[in-house]
Amino acid sequence: MLLYAGSPTELWLDVQVSSLCPRYPYLPHTLPSWIETLMQYILSFSLAFCLLNALPAYYLDGDLAFKLLITAVEQRTRVARATKCNILASADSKPLYKKELTDSGTEEPVELSRGGQMVYTAVTALTTALLGWCIVGSVLLLAL
Repeated sequence: MLLYAGSPTELWLDVQVSSLCPRYPYLPHTLPSWIETLMQYILSFSLAFCLLNALPAYYLDGDLAFKLLITAVEQRTRVARATKCNILASADSKPLYKKELTDSGTEEPVELSRGGQMVYTAVTALTTALLGWCIVGSVLLLAL
């Protein structure tokens, strides 16, 4: 039992109650909370870097993922149009889905159409510019 005469705010800020006690006397009793805080920071930074890397900006992984997404949408619409119109590609015409293996055994990349390339360039350039301005603004705020 504890009897305290004073401000409850002081008591709340100064006293920590925990069911944990250090096994070794040289370890601080706040070590578990320090480790928990460190893990929360590591998780936050990892998630932030993951989301940052997924942006469709130049030199990030989101750039390639966005290009693959546009390619997949274009191929799906081409196949849907061909199926809907019952167009059969002859041997001398351009194939609808270009899936040829190169000498190394990997698939040859399918090039984007002119519209897909314009969308890809516009979105990637805009995202890169916005990301650059965010980084410059953050650096300026830290400098002030």
